Amino acid sequence: MVGRFVNQDPIGLAGGTNIYRLGPNSLALIDPLGLASYIVLGEGQSGVEAYAKQLGIERSGDSFKTISNEWQDITKGMDSNLKPGTVEWTCAAAKANGDWIRQKAKEGYKFIIIGTDDQSVRSPFYKEELKALRDSGIKPYDHSMKPNVSVARAGCHCPGKPKPKPRPNHQCD
Repeated sequence: MVGRFVNQDPIGLAGGTNIYRLGPNSLALIDPLGLASYIVLGEGQSGVEAYAKQLGIERSGDSFKTISNEWQDITKGMDSNLKPGTVEWTCAAAKANGDWIRQKAKEGYKFIIIGTDDQSVRSPFYKEELKALRDSGIKPYDHSMKPNVSVARAGCHCPGKPKPKPRPNHQCD
């Protein structure tokens, strides 16, 4: 077997989910102009965070962002009289989320989507993210069928951690 370790990652290269593979080809990981920046989107923020973290380990030369680090800035322009969790707040926050996506698209970011989670109600935030990508003419990289997405989603539901509450059915236009 060429290109594989006999033991699981013997020198700690953190090769991703395939712990027997050799470290990645370093030539594939360079970005001389520093332009490879991605934003990972999907339903279930903990799954999105876990997948972005996993991508950051596997492709250390690229930048993988999620919306959570920017959330304070995104929502600061919203009406302070809106109560978090209400339909009005959710729709205003989803719109601000979409505006952020449109701005990042103008800045040249690439987008990776990991699809929907296992809840029966779809997220108005994810719907707005997909709409913003369509409006911007962006075709995101669809990772929703990749096995690593399932691994990341499963990994974010740790034993002892409560299952997420059912998502409210907030409909935004």
